[in-house]
Parts: sequence; C-alpha cells; structure tokens
Amino acid sequence: MDIKVPQSIKIGNFNYNVKFTEHMKVDENWRGSCCQRRGLIEIDPIGGDSMNRTLIHEVIHMINFNYECGFAEDTVARIAHGVAELIFDNLGIGLDWSDIGRY
Repeated sequence: MDIKVPQSIKIGNFNYNVKFTEHMKVDENWRGSCCQRRGLIEIDPIGGDSMNRTLIHEVIHMINFNYECGFAEDTVARIAHGVAELIFDNLGIGLDWSDIGRY
C-alpha cells in the first residue's frame, strides 16, 4: 500500500512544506534537511528507499524540536531507523512522492 507524501506536514504548532532539493547528497553529504525557521523539509530526490527513510528521519527532528525532547542526532537516527523498519519493512507501506515538487 502506498501513501501520498503531503506537500505540508503539521507537527505541533508548525507546518512544514515538503520539497525536493537536488544534489544535497553531493553538495552537503545530506539526504535531507528540516528547517524550523523556514518551515521546510527538503529531501534529495535520489530515489528508492533512501527518500522514504529520510522523510521519517526529518519528521523525528520536527517532533524533537516541537516537543523539546532533547534528542541528539544519533538518537534521532536510531528512532528514525526503528520507525522506518516498522512502517516499510513490517507493515509494507510505501510512499508516493508524486505531489512533491522540485525546486
């Protein structure tokens, strides 16, 4: 089952627009980014499972920020891996990126 990735995700009191930003992996060695100030999640459209797992990682950052969890980057990464394994590997859910624009 595939679920459409929305163009905007709301966590807490903040809305974050989701967009593709090409070459993040090449230029910054990142696959994604979350900026609270700009209300923006950027995902490098490198394809495959990496995009799905990166979105989960960035959403965990949003939760961490909005609910003041105090997680370090390595903790965010571990939680994101566990959530991604549940969603993608065990529940068989995929993500449909067709509504997300490139900038």
